[in-house]
Amino acid sequence: MKKIISSLVLLVVFLSGCSAKLSEEKEAFSDKGVSYEIQLISGWELDSNPIEKYGQSAVLGASDTNSNSFMFVSTNRLEEADMKTFAKDRRKELAKTYGYDDPEDMYMKTLEWGGKEAYKYTAFTKFSKVEVWAHIYYLQTEDRIVQIVYYSADDGGYKKRSEIIEESVLSLEQTEVDPEWQEETEETTEEEIEGIGVKNDAVAFDIRGFQKAKDADGNSLIVIRYKVKNLGTEAILPEVFDQSIVLTQKEKTLKRTELPESESENEAGDLWEKRAQPIDPEKSGETVSVYRLDNGTDEVTLTFTAADFPEQEPLTFDLSLL
Repeated sequence: MKKIISSLVLLVVFLSGCSAKLSEEKEAFSDKGVSYEIQLISGWELDSNPIEKYGQSAVLGASDTNSNSFMFVSTNRLEEADMKTFAKDRRKELAKTYGYDDPEDMYMKTLEWGGKEAYKYTAFTKFSKVEVWAHIYYLQTEDRIVQIVYYSADDGGYKKRSEIIEESVLSLEQTEVDPEWQEETEETTEEEIEGIGVKNDAVAFDIRGFQKAKDADGNSLIVIRYKVKNLGTEAILPEVFDQSIVLTQKEKTLKRTELPESESENEAGDLWEKRAQPIDPEKSGETVSVYRLDNGTDEVTLTFTAADFPEQEPLTFDLSLL
């Protein structure tokens, strides 16, 4: 009797995995003046706060109610990417992020979406301390790059799930573009810095993102990208950011270090060179800071000094997102 019950259970699991389909309803979202619609997989629910769960760039997030699987969407303006080398560059960057010594070992697939090439990359990783397959897609519209990331649970249904995930990704549609928003953005880009960040009477910080890297000795590093706006009356250096924070990991204070030579040819390298450039009053500058991690997996907490930012809550960098 026990063997019969086990067989029935396996049959139910198998059938439930094969029955996945797209939801008949489309989820609408917008970012940077552009509106989209996408069909999620049936049984997936929208996350109430995707930024908190997936990072500052997330504009839509969802979770599977039947497995430890998750997804989020982010977008970037097309001029921020060189499409001639985009696929190769992203493969190289993702391979470094996910620990592949050779970018060719990073799975890559070229698809078609909206009459243009789209790209998929897959890596085995962890998200929220759960082992998952990361399916990372990039779709190109007329003036945007849309990134859709699905974290698929490493279980018996991951192969079948990957097929329906791709159907969901390819269901994306751009529905509307607000040209007035674009014009306003172009006019105010230099002065916009207070959207997501912290400030006091002297300076404003806008933390734009973070990534992991390794130094020449193989030590894990965190590279934090941020923008500084000088609200005072005298010129300042970007390192005022480092003077205003304490970074910890498992209650251990992290030490600042140099950007490794291996990152010098990337965008982080260009931003690193700007650390020595003074920022005049009412002007902004963007750069990066580098800290040596205690380990490459545990969360990192950024705490602003109480003297400079007495009411600011700590920020958390979830390294499992990378």
